[in-house]
Amino acid sequence: MTSRIAFPDAPAIAGIVDDLGAAYVGEAFSVAQPGVLDENDGWTSLVSIRGPWNGEVVLSGSRAFAVQATSDLMGIAASDVSDDDARDGVSEIANVISGNLKALISEASGEVCKMEVPCALRGQSNFTGMRERQRLWFSWGEQVFCVRVVDAGAPGGGGSGGTPS
Repeated sequence: MTSRIAFPDAPAIAGIVDDLGAAYVGEAFSVAQPGVLDENDGWTSLVSIRGPWNGEVVLSGSRAFAVQATSDLMGIAASDVSDDDARDGVSEIANVISGNLKALISEASGEVCKMEVPCALRGQSNFTGMRERQRLWFSWGEQVFCVRVVDAGAPGGGGSGGTPS
């Protein structure tokens, strides 16, 4: 297993998110100033990537973000988006971002990474004790959301390049 890889940097990860916006809603998402997410109103979806790098891609936003994103993705009125729909919408966004990041890591390392099914939950997760490689903020309409990439700390994980943001 490759122990050191050139990990995708912030511009590469931002490009993934911008492409997602262009593909799903017809416009790139804007990079936003760091925000604060309310623990009581937070929605988080994480996707684990395993292989030459072991870590998690974490997407966090408010319930309003989850509803707006799901409404845009599904083409339905925000008032018709249930909590289950919103959870699925946030998971789909996290899944697409993770899949593209997985492809970049696989290409850089020459080894195929594996991805796990997204796990969505209410609240924000701090991932205490895990090295945060990137923390990027974006806006989707009037809502902000955060994409974090954290090392899992599993044997063989990590790689070179990238710095915590």
